[in-house]
Amino acid sequence: MVGFGAPVITHIQHTALCSATFALLSLFPLFYVHGVDPASWIATAGATSPLDETSGGLLGALLGGWLGAVPIPLDWDREWQKWPVTILCGIYLGYVVGKVLCGTVLFGKRLGGTVVKGD
Repeated sequence: MVGFGAPVITHIQHTALCSATFALLSLFPLFYVHGVDPASWIATAGATSPLDETSGGLLGALLGGWLGAVPIPLDWDREWQKWPVTILCGIYLGYVVGKVLCGTVLFGKRLGGTVVKGD
């Protein structure tokens, strides 16, 4: 969350709740679908696994949270720009867009890397 602009010493509760929201939205579905299979997690982390709704939700939440950090330094006087409001809005919006896109249009496509054919 520090990469998204979280204050290191203050707002610890807000940062913890933002992290929990991100984990519940993006990581919990991955554990549910892929389990604890190391090969599956290596493929997911290396962006070599085919895209599906769960990986799309993760990518969308990451990108949305990152883009949600853009308005934070503009002006701290407004309520909607305080930590972590814009990050949470970006995470939710990115999660929905990523899940829909990777579940329909991009389903089964690969982001990068080489395809390793199994035995």
